[in-house]
Amino acid sequence: MPPCNYAVSIIMRPPASAMLMHCGQGLIMLINVKVSPKSSRNEIIKLDDTHFRVKVTVAPDKGKANDAVIDLLRDYLHVAKSRIYIVSGKTSRNKTVEIS
Repeated sequence: MPPCNYAVSIIMRPPASAMLMHCGQGLIMLINVKVSPKSSRNEIIKLDDTHFRVKVTVAPDKGKANDAVIDLLRDYLHVAKSRIYIVSGKTSRNKTVEIS
């Protein structure tokens, strides 16, 4: 699924939940992820509702680490892989991820 058109309005941001936004395709959630590639194990650490640290064992070579991050988030959040999209930071450790 292509990313949402970013002419969106924030409809809810309670203190104890992730940022939810409304766009023409429905609700989306944006989270911030800091990735540690070449770690000793695959792990997700939830820092707060919108910030996660993700450790993956693969190297950041040709998008393999990004694929591993998406797979881990898919399992952690119980959503389909097609509903997770890296909005920004594809070549950085700090990423913004959209879950629709």
